[in-house]
Amino acid sequence: MAVVEALLLQLVDVGLPTKESFITHTVKQLLYARTATALTAPFCCTGREKRWYQEFYTTHSQRLQAREAAREAYPGLNRDEVRDWLMRLKGEMVNFYGVPPQRTYYMHELNFYLDKETREVKYHRMFPGPPVKSPGSKDAISVLFTLGADGEVGPGMIIFPRMVIPERLFESLRQVPGGKEWVLGSSANGWLTGDCVLEFVSDVFVPWLRKRAIRFPAALFSSECISGVSVAPAAAHFMAQGVQLIPVPREVAGVLSPVEWMMGYRLRWHWGRVVKEWSDGHDVKPLLEEHFAPFIISYLTNKAVPTKVTEKFAKFGICPFDPQAMFHFLLKYHAMSKAEKTRMLNERV
Repeated sequence: MAVVEALLLQLVDVGLPTKESFITHTVKQLLYARTATALTAPFCCTGREKRWYQEFYTTHSQRLQAREAAREAYPGLNRDEVRDWLMRLKGEMVNFYGVPPQRTYYMHELNFYLDKETREVKYHRMFPGPPVKSPGSKDAISVLFTLGADGEVGPGMIIFPRMVIPERLFESLRQVPGGKEWVLGSSANGWLTGDCVLEFVSDVFVPWLRKRAIRFPAALFSSECISGVSVAPAAAHFMAQGVQLIPVPREVAGVLSPVEWMMGYRLRWHWGRVVKEWSDGHDVKPLLEEHFAPFIISYLTNKAVPTKVTEKFAKFGICPFDPQAMFHFLLKYHAMSKAEKTRMLNERV
């Protein structure tokens, strides 16, 4: 466990929360990712897990407490701010459509860590964050894609931290079912830029809608920040193409994203298990960058069960658009106790 503890301390330094749930789940991820045989629990029981965490925290208390003091918490939206945002949103949507839209999509971003030496792809909840907040953060692989209210995973874009993308990455994309709907791109460090978002919507998403004879206009929900860059300035450009971009305040974007509920949570908390299941089925280990496109596309497609996706869009008040339902869901979620939120999280997997 000495090696695992050393890795944990490095991850704490780049943003991993020091609470017991985060630390113990990360231990499981690290061990699962390196296990060649059948999955076994790292701890024999809950009591042993708690004792190990207490020993770990006591041993490294000074370092952990220093990191806790340095962490910045995002301010939440209060009830009045949420209500004001929803009322503005309702007016904007009615003005654009005349009636609430029926064709609705959610654009979501996923970020992964790429080891420069081994070219292995990893995913950690403690990911250091966009270069805007962490200028020295490590190379990333970023994924931008859409999920429709009908349950269909739309087109996607994968950004690699390369100047030139090698042919083997394009070949891996061509071999996966549904890969024709995806494109590969590059940036200096693998993070999405404002230009990436513009190109994705204009050159990938809109043509994809037209190919399917989708009636315009279409509503496209998204977090107000993609890789730390505001998407709001692009709204007018998208509007001219028949797509209304609806930026969701980042304080509530994770709660209102159907993608986060159905896909992101499992990746974040069960990365080692997810990778092992896919690797065993494809006889591939470790997960290198040339395996990433088949892995992520198949994962997203398999998790997008149409009935469940439609249920989430409706529950969150996204489609059909219902600002009152959205408001009450946010109030209910933020009023939940930690135990209630934990139970809800476990239902996502």
